Formats: sequence, structure tokens, C-alpha cells
Amino acid sequence: MDQKEIVLKSIIRYHVVDAKKFLLTMNTASDVLIDSTQGIIKETVEKMKWDELTGVDDIITEKTKEMVEKWGIEIERVTLTDLGMIRTYRLMSDKDIL
Repeated sequence: MDQKEIVLKSIIRYHVVDAKKFLLTMNTASDVLIDSTQGIIKETVEKMKWDELTGVDDIITEKTKEMVEKWGIEIERVTLTDLGMIRTYRLMSDKDIL
């Protein structure tokens, strides 16, 4: 929301509570879990300012819990292990100018 460029890394701790749902409702469980969590992180972080990100792990964890329970997964915790501001640079060549 405050237009800062950030980079982050997360880990997801979970366990399977319904093996039948887990095995029959997803083709690639880890990809679905990772992709879903990344979407929630992006959606949540984009709406916040840099100085509001303290404690965002709790918000992300709760949102992720709600989303993945239908697949027989229980989220223990989503933790942002790295979070920092970065500078981005765009390199252009003569081909890009056309």
C-alpha cells in the first residue's frame, strides 16, 4: 500500500488430518499448498504498509487455515523467515525500446 519494494520468504508448518481428502482432492499437494499460501501472503501484504507488517504471520496463518481445511490439511503456522526492503532496477536494451 505504501509502494515499497519488498522481498520475503516463508515456511509452512502443517499436518494432514484427513488423508482421503488430502490424496483425492489435489494432484500435487505441496504445489497447491505453496501456491495457495503465496497467494494469501501477496494479497495480505499488498494491503499493508511497511510498519504494519509486524505480526502479519498471525493474519496469514489464519487465512491459510481457512483456505486449506477443505483439502484435509491443518496449518500449524505460516512464518515469514525473511522480510526486507529491496531496490529494484530495470535494465533495458536497444531491443526493448522499439
